[in-house]
Amino acid sequence: MNLEIAPPPESNRQIYVGSGAEGGDGCDEVGQYIHGPHSLILPELSGVSSALMSSPGQTKPLAFATTTPLLIKLVLPILILSTHGLFLYGQIKPMWRLTQRVHVDVWANATSTEARVAVDTLKIPHENEYNLHQVKNIRTFTYAYAIQELWKAKHMPGKLLPRIAAVLLGIFSGLWPHLKLVLLMLTWFLAKQPIRRKRILNALSVLGKWSLVDVLVVCVMVGVLNLQWEIRAETIQQGVLDNLPIVAQGISTLYNSQDICSQALHYSCQNPSKLKHKIQCHACLTTVETFFKYPLSSGKPILKGFSTSGGGEAELFVAGLNGIYSFCGAVILSILLSLVVDWYDHRARDHEFNNTAFGPGRGRLNTEEHDSIAPEVSGTLSQDHELLLSLTVPCGVDHRSDADRELDRQILESSRSRSRWISTTASTLTAFFILAAVTSTTMQRMVNGALPSLLHDILGVEWTRSYSFLQLAKTLGAAGGWDWLLMGTFALFIVVGPLIRSLLCFMVFNKKHEEGSSIRRRVGRKTLAAVEFIGAFCAWEVFVVAVLMVDLLMPAITSTIILDQRCSELTNDSTCLEVKFEMLYTFGWVVMGGVFLVLVSQRIRLAHSVH
Repeated sequence: MNLEIAPPPESNRQIYVGSGAEGGDGCDEVGQYIHGPHSLILPELSGVSSALMSSPGQTKPLAFATTTPLLIKLVLPILILSTHGLFLYGQIKPMWRLTQRVHVDVWANATSTEARVAVDTLKIPHENEYNLHQVKNIRTFTYAYAIQELWKAKHMPGKLLPRIAAVLLGIFSGLWPHLKLVLLMLTWFLAKQPIRRKRILNALSVLGKWSLVDVLVVCVMVGVLNLQWEIRAETIQQGVLDNLPIVAQGISTLYNSQDICSQALHYSCQNPSKLKHKIQCHACLTTVETFFKYPLSSGKPILKGFSTSGGGEAELFVAGLNGIYSFCGAVILSILLSLVVDWYDHRARDHEFNNTAFGPGRGRLNTEEHDSIAPEVSGTLSQDHELLLSLTVPCGVDHRSDADRELDRQILESSRSRSRWISTTASTLTAFFILAAVTSTTMQRMVNGALPSLLHDILGVEWTRSYSFLQLAKTLGAAGGWDWLLMGTFALFIVVGPLIRSLLCFMVFNKKHEEGSSIRRRVGRKTLAAVEFIGAFCAWEVFVVAVLMVDLLMPAITSTIILDQRCSELTNDSTCLEVKFEMLYTFGWVVMGGVFLVLVSQRIRLAHSVH
């Protein structure tokens, strides 16, 4: 290849670097595609757009640029300040509440002789109606309270991990949301250098989603910490009959015969003074102790002698409050504001490209449209880049033999074919992994403790529940109302965003191509913009951190709902109630999908940068 430096005509400056493998006239234009083993790749040329972005022609920040509409100039600062307010409101106000709700109406009437004698002994009426309608707020959580609980690390295995989680929560959901908006405002009003501004906006776009940590923690809590069971009098009666030894052992562990009879007769049976009370206490104690010793022979006839009806339901659940709804809206608005600023940054740089270094009357790269040069390419031109712009290779001059040209062509085609195969395979695997991660069961809720064990044995309540991303999203919106905002946020960042981004990558690398064309031809600026835009709504890495925090928080919260030392005597588990949330081995789909999605997206970015 012969290179020579010659001052080309000012009206049509061109840069030709290559061996003739790509262009029909033996030349490649910068901004088109540079290939071939004999191609000369000048490092300085990769910084053409960077030099343009740092051109002294652009001296105004976006807030004062002519490409920014007046309405945006007025509204965007107001929206940024409003988002600050929403974040602050969410951080101060209660975010969620743990609530217990019970609604029960049950009738139990003694109909047989054995049943009537038993209830008479306990001074219980033959016909009994039990009504319980209660909504009890167990605990209300604020953002500061969650950090405080993590830092104290009570009822948690160790203190190091909870305190690390507390620091991360404080940074990502406390400090970072406001710092990001401050940086966005400063970039909007003060940043004059396009290349510096672009780097700041890229960093804000990548890190902006980490404000979601607290939102995703609450989303998991709302979706998972929802324990409910149906109460039916007939089911309870049959369950007790089928498990009388277990029931007798449980009651005798929690209460002795003296306590039961004193409560039933409304006077102490410890040392009754009256003869009447002594007789009644003796009969009651004998009945209860006989049941404890021989539950099947003494208890079954009594229980079968009751006619039962009615029922109800009991529920322990997490309810979202105004704080989390405000924070959730602020996160989405913050990300959208970053995208708006990035959009007008693109417009400003496009305008500068057309009107400064390569604008009308100053010479122009010989391309059909300047979009083919990637503005994201980092680097800068040397001060004598004007000299490099005059670097030319005479078109049509090729002193190589036909065999050399054919060899170059074969090597180039082989390289392209291998690159296409790798990219197509990777994008296909990415789409498969993402789809499997969204639809497969990857997480599990486990409920331990004495009370859940008894309810499982007696009523057959199944506490263990498995979740996929889709199922968790549906559970979030089950209560309706403002919880749909949580469901929509979770679905957007955990389900929809990754699915769409993987589909875009699949379409790029599986698009039909002409013979001899390269992947770079299929990666235009609009394609890259779409991939990057959707990338702002992919937050699997944030979700993993949120799950780890939930894994620390949930057992500590639920184990303090019911505190009774006697629970340790009922089961091997020392707690009365404890809820855990774990990732299954199938969570590997999420890990593989996330890694492949990052790699394939980076492949698109690199292909566009060479483009």
